[in-house]
Amino acid sequence: MNSKITGFLNRFPRVQLAFLACLMLFIGLICSRFLMTLSMILFLVAAVISPNMKEDFSKFKKNKAYWATSGIFLLFVVSALSSSDSTEAFVRIRIALPYLILPLSFALLPPFSDRQFKQLLTLFFYAMIVTCFGVFIYYLMNYNEMQFRLYVSQAISTPNKDHIRFSLMINLAVFASVWLLNEKFFLIKKWEKWIFISGILFLVLMLHVLTVRSGILVLYSGSVLIVLYFVIKKKALFSGLVMFLLIASLPYLSYHYIPGVKTKVKLSVYNWNKYKKYRKTKDKKYIEGLSDTRRLLSYEIAWSIAKNNLWTGVGIGDLKNEQALIYKRDYPEQKVMYPHNFFLTVLASTGVPGFLFFIFCFFFPLFYRKNYRNLFFLLFFLTVTLSFITENTLLVAIGVALHSVFLLLSLNSFDAGNIDA
Repeated sequence: MNSKITGFLNRFPRVQLAFLACLMLFIGLICSRFLMTLSMILFLVAAVISPNMKEDFSKFKKNKAYWATSGIFLLFVVSALSSSDSTEAFVRIRIALPYLILPLSFALLPPFSDRQFKQLLTLFFYAMIVTCFGVFIYYLMNYNEMQFRLYVSQAISTPNKDHIRFSLMINLAVFASVWLLNEKFFLIKKWEKWIFISGILFLVLMLHVLTVRSGILVLYSGSVLIVLYFVIKKKALFSGLVMFLLIASLPYLSYHYIPGVKTKVKLSVYNWNKYKKYRKTKDKKYIEGLSDTRRLLSYEIAWSIAKNNLWTGVGIGDLKNEQALIYKRDYPEQKVMYPHNFFLTVLASTGVPGFLFFIFCFFFPLFYRKNYRNLFFLLFFLTVTLSFITENTLLVAIGVALHSVFLLLSLNSFDAGNIDA
């Protein structure tokens, strides 16, 4: 290679460009799909502008977690090739493309230092604080309208127009700040811990104001995991007991003092009772116009498709069409929906072999080199896994970006030995 080119590549601030790409992605996740796309291009640019490409590529070959993550893209491609609806199949491949580009990019990049990794998580936490403050002000200014939206099973407005993924982002910000507090990491001074504590309390409040049930489930589940961590690893029995009592009191307090929570709980109970009446009587009037019953119906339809195509699946591009055929035959008055469960989507699309392959690829990075020792990484996996139960997290671009970047950012940092927590 020409000495001038080599000199330029050696001086090129690859890590700094990747750091900027992370910040752009955080903003993109919050409010701009364009920035989200642009950030991924920057990751790739920072990766390939390398003076030692052969040496860098060897890291990709050696780190099996990167290969496993790329396997998710491979599964989408194989399933798409078996689909007859090429248009829908191409959409799924395009959305899953980060699972091909980003594992290679993060493997080629120099590892983020422990401080850089924590700086990024801190800045993400602050970005979510600022954003949620704006959402809260808007909620208060339009209180009656927002309460009515919750009453009719609609969502409170969020900047990214995806309240479900937004609630996952709030949870990740909460879990990141808990981990950073445990690590005693602060951007400025030690007094910053009070900003962290206040911010955590505010974000917990916002999760209850938004009343996204999957988001609240993640919050409580993650909180229990944090308590177990402090009790088992830190031997902090008293602190663990206090934290557990606080967590146990939150459902009661939120139900009685946050109007949206009470509305959503009553609506959920109402929907469930209607669905039970439908299952008992088969009278379709009980499931008309209700969002929860539509979700439960989508599970039922997808499960029947999965059972009839147990070993091959129907193909990721054809699942919606297969759902539509059953809707048209049995439920013509209902809106056609993917099953609101990503595990079920994978099973119906790829069959048992594809489902087991996905489970392996998805969870492998958590156990590889005992990465579960990092509290934030463990909480991150809990967040995404629970989201799969009620949503098709990886069928939308923002869900893929949220999962792939936090996953690969963590793996990249672990390459520098930043894992014990």
